[in-house]
Amino acid sequence: METLSICIVSGDFFPAQIGGQGIYAHKICEGLSNLGHEVHALVPPNRQRIAYYKEYKDFDVIFAQGLTGEATISFSLQAYRNFKKKLADHHFDILHGNELFSFFFLLRKPRNVKKTISISHNSYLERFYAGTGPKKVVYPLLICLEKLAYSEADRVIVGSEMEREIIRSYDIDPSKISLVYYGVDLDKFKPSKKHGRIRSKLDIDPNEVVVLFVGRMVERKKPHILVEAMNRVARTNLNVHCVLVGDGEFRREAERRVAANMSDNIHFVGSVSYDELPDYYVDSDMFVLPSVAEGGISLVILEAAAAGLPLILTKDASSWSPVLQENRNGYIVKPSDPVDLSEKILLTLENMERMGKESRAIVEKYFSWDACVKGTLDVYKRALEN
Repeated sequence: METLSICIVSGDFFPAQIGGQGIYAHKICEGLSNLGHEVHALVPPNRQRIAYYKEYKDFDVIFAQGLTGEATISFSLQAYRNFKKKLADHHFDILHGNELFSFFFLLRKPRNVKKTISISHNSYLERFYAGTGPKKVVYPLLICLEKLAYSEADRVIVGSEMEREIIRSYDIDPSKISLVYYGVDLDKFKPSKKHGRIRSKLDIDPNEVVVLFVGRMVERKKPHILVEAMNRVARTNLNVHCVLVGDGEFRREAERRVAANMSDNIHFVGSVSYDELPDYYVDSDMFVLPSVAEGGISLVILEAAAAGLPLILTKDASSWSPVLQENRNGYIVKPSDPVDLSEKILLTLENMERMGKESRAIVEKYFSWDACVKGTLDVYKRALEN
């Protein structure tokens, strides 16, 4: 393929990223640049990003500040204005945006852009079905904006079959929707002998089992269900600990349930940096994410599998993907069912080594950033041919 000029628009970006979208956008920019394509990234500024990209040469980074930090629509509007101001004389083959962060680009495609691509990681329709709090009242509006944006895009990328079905329900032409699996850094996240740093920090014995959760502490990730399950596990096996990495509004509820049971085998560590995460995988024995309405595959699942951990996921968390093959590298659990989850944790204790090796084999086969970038380029090519 000839050299392309590409602009990536993302309201989240490495470093100091909020979640997987920020890592995805950076890895796509990095991979495309390494293949010789001209890449520009439009992202919000923060202190870490400004310092990180000050002397950066791999691709061009342009900062655009939204009205309220990294809010979706306000950032999209400011990014659009910055694009028109700073890049109006530049020709772009592709403009590729993360979800509604590229809303205005999809609605009013700039004249110097040939084709627009959007990726849907986790639609608001899924979040609406799963949500129960006050935030739910704004989801119908955001669902309408998603439908409008994706109908205007030349192509829509999804990271899982689950997400494809949701986007098809928006009456988007199925031929416009392309599945491209996410990747994982197979060198950064890999099986390794336990070094004990995290266990020492949390006062966990080297011979005890660690169940790991990584994610934002929001209701749909169900950290409180994991806590309830661990309270049950403790009645059977006192040598099993649970480490929860992440922060958010639902952390207090999860901690309340720990206090109610006077558990001392559940550890909340808050948010950790992307560079620290491998230490947590290395010192753990299995990974649990009992979330609902996950959409695309959560990158922490791929990281845990790459690190050689068995997986215990809901069907939503696995996103109907090959990352979890039941009885081979883990188990599917019923949503919001602490009894089933506790039973699957105890069952996994008997098969941890075998299942961990299978997890690594699966991600090596299906999930790499090189494959993700190649698949993304294939989507660009098909869009440009039409």
